[in-house]
Amino acid sequence: MTKTLFFPFTFILFFLSKPLIAQETLTTDKVDFSKFYVDSPFSLVDNNEQLHLFFMSKSKATHLIYDEKYQLKTANNYNQPPSPFKDLLGYSLNGSSAINLYFSNPKSNRFLVRFIEEGEITIEKEFDFKIKKELFIKAINHQNNFYILTAVKATSILKLYKFDGDQYNIQTYDFSQKRFLDYKNEPIELSKLLKEVSVVPIVEEEVPSAIDITSKIVKIYPKKDHLILTFDHRDSGTRIMRLNLSNGESDFSYHSVATNLFTKASYNLSSNSFLYRNRIYQLIADRYLLVFTIKNLADGELIKEYSFNEDDIDIPIANSPIYQDGSLYSGKVRELDKTKQFLRKTSKSAVGVFAYEKEGLLQVQLGGVSEINTGGGGAVFGAFGGIPIATAGALTVTFNPAFFAYDSFSKTRSVFIKCLFDINTLEHLPGPTENTVFDNVADYADTLERIDLETVFRRDDYFIYGYYHKKNKTYSLLSFEP
Repeated sequence: MTKTLFFPFTFILFFLSKPLIAQETLTTDKVDFSKFYVDSPFSLVDNNEQLHLFFMSKSKATHLIYDEKYQLKTANNYNQPPSPFKDLLGYSLNGSSAINLYFSNPKSNRFLVRFIEEGEITIEKEFDFKIKKELFIKAINHQNNFYILTAVKATSILKLYKFDGDQYNIQTYDFSQKRFLDYKNEPIELSKLLKEVSVVPIVEEEVPSAIDITSKIVKIYPKKDHLILTFDHRDSGTRIMRLNLSNGESDFSYHSVATNLFTKASYNLSSNSFLYRNRIYQLIADRYLLVFTIKNLADGELIKEYSFNEDDIDIPIANSPIYQDGSLYSGKVRELDKTKQFLRKTSKSAVGVFAYEKEGLLQVQLGGVSEINTGGGGAVFGAFGGIPIATAGALTVTFNPAFFAYDSFSKTRSVFIKCLFDINTLEHLPGPTENTVFDNVADYADTLERIDLETVFRRDDYFIYGYYHKKNKTYSLLSFEP
């Protein structure tokens, strides 16, 4: 099926749909982006099950609307909002097909909302919302609602703003009675801790992640009726905050890591964690030893502990070689031979771990982001800042964590191993690990030439992949199973 569209900002379509062993092309549309520079699109599904794709440039935007069978219904072009409202932060849904898009100025202290109904702008206005004496932390889209998370400066108080059109309500979470320490064991306010964070990724539970993302020491996990924030800024353990989205209630818990297994001579000690379903996966390592533990998230009860050291010829829980991916630009991948090489490189990295279920088995990757400089004690939290996680832009981070994960996954700068466990007993299993959906998408993308404007997102129980073919001026949508 090929269709030709004529509109000045002609454009791309990104997509993927149902489960499939290889991949299935759902549609290909003739579009032309040659005269415009646009970013990879972001997507949303409205309350009528229509898919919306937005392609943004500096001055223009193109909005495509697809029905539930991915037939293109309309393609509209808009001017971008007036200056200074150039940063698109998020969206919410209102009614069956109404969409609210939220924009801010670069300082995130002035805001504008654009109301779109059936592909047409109905209202656009600046609204009265000011962040005063607060630190902007994150714009969050969750269950078709739009939130802004802030921290009150010089305190340990968080605020969560939920928007409904140009109105909002506030939930306040007070952690003043909790004790936070910096790397010198000095007390520190939560707001100051968060000020040191350059990127706070959103991690979706059923989307394979990448160590580039999970090595970040503050992460947000959206759940059905709450948000979970994890803090791994100290090697001693993981601090977890749970923020109820409806009633302002919160709780705080702490899960220590096995620092007692390391000698006093240990240096470059690094730890991190990952939440998956009802468990917490924690990793701590130096250049001589690595300890990997799995605990119940609710009570911290230890379920399994695995470790290996530099004298081990083989890594006992590895189901793969030791992979070291090349730089962001070289694209080269090589394998390391020795356990001590893995530990040495990991100890100089920001460590990370992620877990996911596939084919009824638990698959785990653990290692470190090898190009992030964690040396030198100047920074309060070591491996935060300055190094971009991937080339994905701010829109990707906010709107589409799946594409952010894919983009990081396909451009990883990590040293890591793959492991396989029984999903119930967590016993290590022999045998090869399966590819993730992002491996499969990346393998498919590698067969293509002259493509651009890629995107990946999850819908229901499958993933959608879209790409623009610059020579043919077509945008294609394909589906991949999880």
